[in-house]
Amino acid sequence: DAGQLWTLPAFDRYATEVDPASFADVVVRVDDPRRPALVEDAQLG
Repeated sequence: DAGQLWTLPAFDRYATEVDPASFADVVVRVDDPRRPALVEDAQLG
């Protein structure tokens, strides 16, 4: 949706500035909601 294109840079900026994966107990990717994936430490790099 064109009205939500601003969210992509906002999420990138949040990931860079805050780095939530660096202090989270568990990181799960849901790029495909049908197949959530647990992210292990080596994948965070």
